[in-house]
Amino acid sequence: MTFASLSFLTPEIIARLKKPPPMIRPSVSKGAAPPDAINIMKQCWAELPEMRPDFNQINDLFKKLNQGRRQNIVDTMFHMLEKYSSNLEELIKDRTEQLDLEKKKTEQLLNRMLPR
Repeated sequence: MTFASLSFLTPEIIARLKKPPPMIRPSVSKGAAPPDAINIMKQCWAELPEMRPDFNQINDLFKKLNQGRRQNIVDTMFHMLEKYSSNLEELIKDRTEQLDLEKKKTEQLLNRMLPR
């Protein structure tokens, strides 16, 4: 379909936006996901926004759901980045201390060789 052929849908879409029918939600088969995950999805589809969980609540629900199992790839990646960052900070600290020590040695050597 081209964009021009969709123009006749515009009044129908506008009418639905003004007075929506019951919200259409996707159907999820029971085998597509764990039952607890399907329940979380259904909570997110609540008609009233106040009844929907926020992102922190959703995150907590999925943490409980995945307890005892391996983390997803994004969580694993963040964990690896945090470890790398802390390791890098330690390495920078050590190298800075080494640089300061060498700088002091160089200054002492120069003071011995050259008059002030």
